[in-house]
Amino acid sequence: APLFSGAPPATLSPAAQNEATTPVPSSSPYVFDYGGLTSSPSTRPSTSQQPSTSQQPSTAEPSSVPSTTEPSVLPSSPPTTEEEQSFGFYVMGDIPYAPWEEIMLREQLQTNLTQHTTTATASFLMHVGDFQKPQRTNCDEETYETVYNLFETYSPLPYMVLPGDNDWIDCPDPTQALNRYRTTFVNVNRQRLPFPLDLTSPNPQYPELMVFDHVGVLFITVHLTDTKATQQQQQSQSSTTTQGEEWNTRMDANVRHVWDAVQNYQKQSIQRLRAVVLFGHGQYSTSGTREFFSKIQPLLDQIEIDNSFHIPPKLPVVYFHGDGHKFSLDDRASMSLDWSTFRDVQVDQGAFADVLYVQIGGTTMQSEQEQNNQHVLFDDSTNDDDGVLIQLDRQGGRYPERESRQRRTRRRRT
Repeated sequence: APLFSGAPPATLSPAAQNEATTPVPSSSPYVFDYGGLTSSPSTRPSTSQQPSTSQQPSTAEPSSVPSTTEPSVLPSSPPTTEEEQSFGFYVMGDIPYAPWEEIMLREQLQTNLTQHTTTATASFLMHVGDFQKPQRTNCDEETYETVYNLFETYSPLPYMVLPGDNDWIDCPDPTQALNRYRTTFVNVNRQRLPFPLDLTSPNPQYPELMVFDHVGVLFITVHLTDTKATQQQQQSQSSTTTQGEEWNTRMDANVRHVWDAVQNYQKQSIQRLRAVVLFGHGQYSTSGTREFFSKIQPLLDQIEIDNSFHIPPKLPVVYFHGDGHKFSLDDRASMSLDWSTFRDVQVDQGAFADVLYVQIGGTTMQSEQEQNNQHVLFDDSTNDDDGVLIQLDRQGGRYPERESRQRRTRRRRT
């Protein structure tokens, strides 16, 4: 069943349509049917509805002990061939901030997701948050609908969109903004997941937390924003909890989410755990997010895997996030936590660089592009001398003309 029957809704805001130099297509170029899970903008509930009680963050005192209840993740079946163990996905974030960036996002979705330099199959696209500038949009309902329509109409892959601080806590009314995000994207995220997920028992307080897996790689989304943004909630007239209560409750939910997902995978899956991939928005460098990683390390760092890596046989863990606007491979977490198999990857601001492609398994990418756009995070010697477990491809990297435009704009402002 097609997602759109007839012409899709307008995919650009009025301001972006005025800037566009090419017409918006009259019909969706991509049609998907994910096991009968389809949706249409006309059938989704209005984001103007008030959030239900279950959507409000709990003010209960968080527990320091991870949950021991059975978590909700259904491991996928083990692969039967080496080729099935090689796949890829894309990560982007911090776009669109302006009308011209809506046009850029549309172009990237149409062309940038098919240009990676490997033959591994791309399975999904993850947006790690910040899809607006609240100072410009005021986090109005139209903004969430515009971004939804862009992804729904133009993405050639299943997609998921996570919340950034710009999408809720930095908004004039954070409670209303978070409800708009959840109403617009949470169900869509779950319907678009390319791999098995237990849809019957999401966290009612934090439904944006998701888990899915594929051929031994466990994917976990977390709701992380930086401390500075959280402090702003205390100043909001709409805030119903104190800064400390909201922060601690959400961090406790994130930690429990990770612990439950990993423990449940180990109990139920017959496929060996190859790696854990985390998706969030906030940077590790802030004090609050560092606390989160220090709490999940004891579980993840004690898991040993088959002795197939050139590094010690510990579980590789990679955290993909946005917020900092420039690509980086940060080893501060690995060093400060003495966590040798942890990697922190910050994606570029979306409008200023190609979408990041991540390959799991396979062999080293062969490309004529500059080496600094491709990075091997973990080797896998079980494959062959060129075998890799996780590698990154920044494709064309940063856009020089956009960099120049940004510098000119900053000079004019100063």
